[in-house]
Amino acid sequence: MAQIYGLKKVGCMKLAINPWNEKEELGNIPTLKKYTNGEILYNLAIILDEWPGVSTPILLKKERHNRLIMAIAGYPEIEIGTKPLDWKLHEKSIRAFETSIYLDSVNGLLEKSSLRSELLNVDLNMRKKINKKYENKKETELKFNDEYGKDWENITTECLSILFKVLNSKNDFDDAQEALLASIFSYDNTAGIRKGWKHTFEKLQKIPEIPLKNMKEMRKPNTGKEFGKIRMKIEKGKILSENEEKIREEYEKYLEYKKNEPYYKLIRLNEDEWLYEINFQFYRIQTWMNGLIKYNKSDGTPQRILRGASLILETMISEIRELCMERFGPGSILIDGGGRLRILVSNENEAQKHVKDMNDRFEGFLITTTQGQKRLEEELDRWFMSENVDEKYKILNKKNKNNKGKQKEIIAPMIKNLAESGLPPRKINYIKRRKFTYEGINNKKQLINALNYWGKPPTQKQNKNSSKCPFSNEDIFKKLDKEKWNSVDEWCFKWNYNKDWEVNQNHKFLYIIGHFQRMKDSVLHRPKLEQKTNVKRNKFHNLYTYLEKQDRAVGGLLKLDGNSVGHIFNPKNDDLNDEIIRRRSFRFNAIWWCSIYYALNENEYNGGDRLGAWVVAGDDVLIAEYKHKNEENLTFLEKLMIKLSNNINNTINKELEYKQKRPILTFSAGYTKKQDGGDRIQSMLKRVERNEKFAKVIWKQTIIHDKKKHMMSEEKIKSFKETKNTISEANSKKFHKVKDFDNKFKENLNCYYEDNDEGTKKYEVIDEKGIQVEVNWPEKWDEEKLNDILKKLESHLTVKIKNLSDEDYSKLFQIITRCEKDLDSNKTKILIKNY
Repeated sequence: MAQIYGLKKVGCMKLAINPWNEKEELGNIPTLKKYTNGEILYNLAIILDEWPGVSTPILLKKERHNRLIMAIAGYPEIEIGTKPLDWKLHEKSIRAFETSIYLDSVNGLLEKSSLRSELLNVDLNMRKKINKKYENKKETELKFNDEYGKDWENITTECLSILFKVLNSKNDFDDAQEALLASIFSYDNTAGIRKGWKHTFEKLQKIPEIPLKNMKEMRKPNTGKEFGKIRMKIEKGKILSENEEKIREEYEKYLEYKKNEPYYKLIRLNEDEWLYEINFQFYRIQTWMNGLIKYNKSDGTPQRILRGASLILETMISEIRELCMERFGPGSILIDGGGRLRILVSNENEAQKHVKDMNDRFEGFLITTTQGQKRLEEELDRWFMSENVDEKYKILNKKNKNNKGKQKEIIAPMIKNLAESGLPPRKINYIKRRKFTYEGINNKKQLINALNYWGKPPTQKQNKNSSKCPFSNEDIFKKLDKEKWNSVDEWCFKWNYNKDWEVNQNHKFLYIIGHFQRMKDSVLHRPKLEQKTNVKRNKFHNLYTYLEKQDRAVGGLLKLDGNSVGHIFNPKNDDLNDEIIRRRSFRFNAIWWCSIYYALNENEYNGGDRLGAWVVAGDDVLIAEYKHKNEENLTFLEKLMIKLSNNINNTINKELEYKQKRPILTFSAGYTKKQDGGDRIQSMLKRVERNEKFAKVIWKQTIIHDKKKHMMSEEKIKSFKETKNTISEANSKKFHKVKDFDNKFKENLNCYYEDNDEGTKKYEVIDEKGIQVEVNWPEKWDEEKLNDILKKLESHLTVKIKNLSDEDYSKLFQIITRCEKDLDSNKTKILIKNY
């Protein structure tokens, strides 16, 4: 079997259809590390063996199957309560991503399907039947029910038989196949070999009898009576006419299809059975993060708060994702990325119930014993101890005999407040599925339809506990001198008895989480056994003494942002079939994070922890470069951009290019280095934020006249052309294209903007919220309610409402839906920006 790497095709195995262009097969499997089919089977076995907690073979059959399908889907648990998308740059996450990318790149049993897709479909379809069969039973009643267990093992063996049929069709990897079976069922004769192993191979033997490759869904021909007469004629030995021969062939094809239809429907995504979809989304994440560190005088604080903010979002989304997968399986997830989830459900009752459960999980996501709660157990303990515990017990009229035992009573309202007021605006809703596009909103009627389909605004509460917080109140921020800001650790880890100021609970928790995540992340970048170095290593005997004198500090910041990545998840892609949407979403996320991981870890440097990711939210990434005392400014971040550019061009862009000799997915970056003379992290953060925005604007200027495809809609390009150019010629000279050594693409559109001047205030980034207009959001939009809203907005728009052109209605939709609702006042604010 040929190894798969770069543009090499797989010997004796067909690759899946390219999800970005269904007219062609994939040209390669886009993993930067090479694998064979056998190594992928071993990877799955290793993932199951390393799963935290109870050993896989002794689990209940439902839990055992869930582990297998999570590993296949790219969602295994890599640490307690932690999945790959929760810790994207962990080496175990990358192995999980690459294993699943491989499975998604290999053709399955059907002609236009991937192996991963078919395995997710089997789980989705069989899980649905189990849920229906036992819908009136509680999980506690079913836990040790033999029939229930057999139903779940039936899904496991079905998935394994398909997996082995495709990856080990010539028995080249029997050892790897055996390893995976052992990891799931064990070598126990009774519980393992004579059950799980046996049932897997029984199903495997049946698959070759089913002609699936060219199978298509068929309707019953209207020639049933004629076919009956034809069969009688054949039995009597009579010769058929040409027309009768055609009828016989057509009807026999239909009978063959009906015979195999149950298996055919088992391994495909039957869209007509999934009538509703649930959407969960965070909005304006970057604005929220910027607001968290707006007031600060402590150098080490921003990175901790930003790391904590990034991790709390990952944990929340992970909790919602986990709830969906527990009930419907990973195959139900169509879109997962950028702070957004889209889930398939079969009926409205199911959708209503699940939305309620999602809201409940959101508000109490760290109160009950869930995966997220297990992951942040230590941080929750520290947060609890940072509060005035004695005073709170007095309020509860309870004696403080056991802090740990009573922790939930105190921490539950803190968590609810965090969920409601300490996170970005969020939206959880369900809709009946129909073919709908936001493209082509050219009149009032279409605008009203689009607004009704879009639904209610995202919601958030105001944090009422922040009036005395130095991170939230500008007056207190200014009043506290720099010396006091050196005690932020003490502020956040201990109760402050000062009556004039106190860090609010949300900031405390984010700081505590970020503090511990900084420690965890630093271990990921320790020296490797075979690590290359670009500086001659000094010989020394006492490692502690050497490192202690270095006094490491942040030497540079890099803020990466994929250019128009949202275009992938744009609702305009709703005309695609669900399987293609699911594949695109997964592949983009997995390949993007693998590309960044290898760019980070292929840098040549002495020692460990020289690069650290502070923010990994969606396609927004903030990376810091650390240097030792008196060390000159380094170039690790510049090299990282080059490697990342090469990585995405050699992976995802090979799939996206489709007859174009240029990259489609690109990134813009802000880059800044620490300057002499007391340059602070807060100033560097402002510069890198501004620089990234400048890079994005100039990147847009380079492509707006380009007729070739980029990840940007024609509508957005047109809108940008009409936007006033705010970047001066002097600033544009600080704009650079990342050097790229991939000769396949003759031009490179990855870019960065570097400006290390101290004139940050001169180019201060404008608050993204801009002008806020308070409105009453209608339950249902009609012409009268739309006119009321437009009257309120008119004074802030460049066009009079009476003179609207067709193109203006689409812009109005973008303006109106840029909103958020305050749950305290029940008022909705429309946030007008750049209009």
